Amino acid sequence: FESCHQGIFSMANINLLHLSGSPQRSDVFPSVDRMTNLEVLILEDFKFVGSIPQALGRLSKLRRVKLVNCNLNGAIPNLSNSSIEELHLIQNKLSGTIAPMPQTLRSLQLAFNKLMGPLDNIFGLDRLEALDLSQNEFSGNFFLPSGIAQRLRQLKIYSNQFSSVSLNQSDWSALKICDMHDNDFTCPAPDWLREKCLIECK
Repeated sequence: FESCHQGIFSMANINLLHLSGSPQRSDVFPSVDRMTNLEVLILEDFKFVGSIPQALGRLSKLRRVKLVNCNLNGAIPNLSNSSIEELHLIQNKLSGTIAPMPQTLRSLQLAFNKLMGPLDNIFGLDRLEALDLSQNEFSGNFFLPSGIAQRLRQLKIYSNQFSSVSLNQSDWSALKICDMHDNDFTCPAPDWLREKCLIECK
């Protein structure tokens, strides 16, 4: 990590940080422990070595996190004690299951990773309005409780291995954008899902 960037991460009074890097240069994810006033963290196009630091979950003022195309691997840390409202971890190499998430979350974008397993840690996020799990390795039945479905405005789960979907049409009145194509859904699929969510069944 360049020395000028390292200096920034030692400053406690910064509340917004947006940096773009170089995918050709390997770096270690910088320490964020001192950034106690940070509210927005956006890092794009870095080639980090390693995983997302647990320290992000300890920054009490942090509301928006976008780590996009940063080569991050390993599991998502437990962020349940944070107050993050937007968590975008798109286009990394994250693996394992979805970790416990903060109840404050409104937007969860995890597309283009290697995540899999159950979605239980999403079920309690009753403020969630946007969910993107596209281009991962999720499988089995896709289900969200009514409490989440009724608030969700955007849902993308395309290019996974889901085989079935359990959704009630009456729960999805707020949904504006929906994409479920390129999964392993078996026929028949409800007409409203085929039309609204681009479902292809086999």
